[in-house]
Amino acid sequence: MSAKRIFLTSLITEVMAVLVMLLGTQSNLRAASQPGHTLEGSWIVTVNPEGIPPFENLSTFTRDGSIVNTPETTSESVGHGTWVKTENHQFASTFKSFLYDEMGQISGKGKVRAAVTLNKSSDEFSGPFIFEAFDLNGNVVFSVAGTVHATRINVEPLPLGSGTIMRCLWSAGTTNKSGICLWKSGAG
Repeated sequence: MSAKRIFLTSLITEVMAVLVMLLGTQSNLRAASQPGHTLEGSWIVTVNPEGIPPFENLSTFTRDGSIVNTPETTSESVGHGTWVKTENHQFASTFKSFLYDEMGQISGKGKVRAAVTLNKSSDEFSGPFIFEAFDLNGNVVFSVAGTVHATRINVEPLPLGSGTIMRCLWSAGTTNKSGICLWKSGAG
């Protein structure tokens, strides 16, 4: 294959990839611009249980209504669950995880239920939750209520001079900065 043909094939492939991403982004941005439709994404969640010091989790809410929650402790596994929209900017969620003892053995299961409100700019949510710990026989051995406050994790461009060219496609007129970024190494 000649160098010219390789170049043209590569260029056409890149243009098609950008078009696919743009079309997908435009439909995603339309969905995200509808009131109360932007819980999807990844979040840093500050958990404030009553009588216990606050801590953080990382949570991802998927388009199909699933949740993956990663705690900052080794005494609990990654949690899996579901979420639903209940009203405009209002959501309910439940997820479950395994609990471990000091030896790393499964000692029970945990369940978290929450009702949260997404702010108008769709970059924070907050609300009450309840956590229940169950022993291996399914008996509740501990429960605690509290509140959560979450901040959306957004794309952060690479610093200038990093040898990478980055172009981000943001939703027009938004401070949310949800969108896609394309980058190409400056080495090639």
